Amino acid sequence: MLSISGRLVLFTAAAISLFWACNRTYSERIPLRYVLLLQTTPFLLLLMAFLADWDSLEMVATLGGKDLPLLYRISAVWGGRAGPLLMWCAWMALGTHLLSNTTGVQNLSLRLSVGFTGTLIGLSVLLDPFAPATGINDQLNPLLQTDLMVIHPPIVFAFYTLCIIPALVSVSGSILGSDQTSIHEATLPWSRAAFVVGTAGIGLGGLWAYTVLDWGGYWAWDPVETASFLPWIGLVAVLHARSQNKKAAVVSNPSIVIAVGALAMHATLVTRANGVWASVHSFAADGAGSDSADPYLRIISLFNDGAAGIEVMVYLIITCLFGCFILRNLLKNQSNQLKRDGRVSMREGSPIISTSLMIAVLIIGLFSGSVLLLLLTLGLMTLIVEGDSDESNPVWIFSGVALYLFASWSWMASLSEAILGMAVFLLPWVLSTPKETEAIGIDRLLRPRSQNMFVRTIPWFGAMGYLGLTWMLLTAEIDGTSLEAHEVFGAPFIAALAIGLMVYSWGIKSNGRIGLFVIFGAMLISITSGLLSNSIDLPGDPDSYLTDELSRGQVAGFLLALIVFSIPPSIGEMLRVIKKSRASSSSILPTRWSKPNLRTVGSSIAHVGILFLLFGHVLTTTLVDRTDPSHLVTLVKDQPVEHAGHVLTFTGLEIIDSSDPDYDYSIADGIVKFHVDVSDENGNYIDTVTPGILRFDTPSGAVIPRSEVDRMGRLTGDLMFILDIQQANRVITNMMLGEIDDVDRVGVTVYDLKGSHMVWFGWFFLLLGGSFATLSSRDLFSATTD
Repeated sequence: MLSISGRLVLFTAAAISLFWACNRTYSERIPLRYVLLLQTTPFLLLLMAFLADWDSLEMVATLGGKDLPLLYRISAVWGGRAGPLLMWCAWMALGTHLLSNTTGVQNLSLRLSVGFTGTLIGLSVLLDPFAPATGINDQLNPLLQTDLMVIHPPIVFAFYTLCIIPALVSVSGSILGSDQTSIHEATLPWSRAAFVVGTAGIGLGGLWAYTVLDWGGYWAWDPVETASFLPWIGLVAVLHARSQNKKAAVVSNPSIVIAVGALAMHATLVTRANGVWASVHSFAADGAGSDSADPYLRIISLFNDGAAGIEVMVYLIITCLFGCFILRNLLKNQSNQLKRDGRVSMREGSPIISTSLMIAVLIIGLFSGSVLLLLLTLGLMTLIVEGDSDESNPVWIFSGVALYLFASWSWMASLSEAILGMAVFLLPWVLSTPKETEAIGIDRLLRPRSQNMFVRTIPWFGAMGYLGLTWMLLTAEIDGTSLEAHEVFGAPFIAALAIGLMVYSWGIKSNGRIGLFVIFGAMLISITSGLLSNSIDLPGDPDSYLTDELSRGQVAGFLLALIVFSIPPSIGEMLRVIKKSRASSSSILPTRWSKPNLRTVGSSIAHVGILFLLFGHVLTTTLVDRTDPSHLVTLVKDQPVEHAGHVLTFTGLEIIDSSDPDYDYSIADGIVKFHVDVSDENGNYIDTVTPGILRFDTPSGAVIPRSEVDRMGRLTGDLMFILDIQQANRVITNMMLGEIDDVDRVGVTVYDLKGSHMVWFGWFFLLLGGSFATLSSRDLFSATTD
């Protein structure tokens, strides 16, 4: 009965949602709140089934159970394919409700949002979350049986919701012909909220990896991590559009907002298309149906793999539809500008050249074998040939050049293909009629106002460039993540960001001559630090190489010097704006401050946060080679071993069964703890760490181990102790054979993560700063219109 009721509710919710979205008349007659309540009901029903252990449902029988703590019964809801989808539907329903209460909302925006949610519910119908139990029992993935997995997935899907809704608002505005500036103003509060929630979600995922996984760090450029990072990068550009000197950035911003929505869909696609990208976060869908080197062709090949294949195909189609609306919106803006200026497009003025350029880009894209490169370059070339015939837009031209450069870096295109592609994009620029512009004199470079205006473009153009590079690297990583490529090729963008924040913090009243001298001095010192990194006592593995020519120490030395130069003036700027905002307000409470003050204070706090986070990232990720076997230490019982400036002594192991009164865990069936005493080099005792292995007994009789990371906190950073999966499997085998008492040695992976606290400190500042900026939009829902 429960199964039939759940299926009926699910089908009804999908049908009514899609009908309401497709019929304007019907949408004006039936109150929206009833539709949204219906969209939320399937998730609430499934959640109730897990909480009450209604094991007549297949999902509850295989993933839930009375033995699970209450919180982990909640996390079990997103242990399968349908649970996260229904949770997303509930978030979308809540977001649509908030959208319906915003000033000036269009009926089309609401129908698009309801239709999007209806599509997700329709996919859930195919996945059949209310299928009756078959009698086959299993258990929840041990990695989901953590407190962080109770809150991390909901926050991530809330982040995706806050990306999708403004994208749909932008699509609606584009269809209705709304003013681009008004669309930007309507979506900006949503983007601010998305930035905060996305920062929280990504940070909690990093914290989960740091405390649960046997990676020994917070960030590994895992495909799912990277895919969720892409819309966050896009939001950085969106939030900095108004700081640009030209109005064109604000006019183009709705297209970037749509791109952020597309990237949120793409992140879901990466997460759920397992077998295409291998990840510890992925779900089911095989991906073995194609041997193509391109991930998107592999996804297309999944179409015949049942409901899961259809699901990922729908995500791909929605992502592509968003892409089409981006191009449509940009082309429409260009066409309107040409009409206002009385000019003609290159296609109209030079049809032969336009056709030749399009064919050349098409051929190069086909030869590269990359669907992403083909579509992006075709889109950019379309914008060029539909642009001014006498004056090609340099943004599109150099974006195309950058794409081919990134394609070469990410092995998506050969060097010859990349050079040829760059030449094709540069050709319209060469053929353009030179524009008479005032030469940039040295006196202009010395003006602080000019310096400040220039660095304001870095978050906009830098974010878009970094997004393109990261996306291409992700596309090329279907057979394994290349952490080294991300660190090396991302270094110039981090350097530009550090310089930009340093100059921005000086303001427009600084001494331009001294400022220029400091910039060149900082660059010279950072380059020297990189070249002489062998002479600097850097933590981690500075002598390990990221490429054949560059060591970790060289890249880290270059970046750390610039970041260190940027932190003090950024902190000074933060303190100044806080003091100024406090002085201009009658209240000490930030909620009473003016909107401009909240945004200024929020951005200055976030700037300090990103610098702290990057400082910690370089120390704990760039400098640490987690493939280096020197981090693996074999400890023989009662024999001290010196490692990483400490003396480690394995003193014994402790076996605790779940029935034991001393068992401190609410999950698993037992744990093996390895006691390791940590002393300084002089033999003075510091602490005892107990890395361990949790034992999960499955109904099938198999035993699943989960490594329990332990760490020794210090002022300078954490010392991590990890028993990797190979060690865990050996211990489980010894336990099953009754030979656990014979274990007289243990292999422990030890990472000395100096600077790790800076990562979390910076994350907190990013959250705080983003929250201040979001508070400036607190009156978003001030009126109700239909």
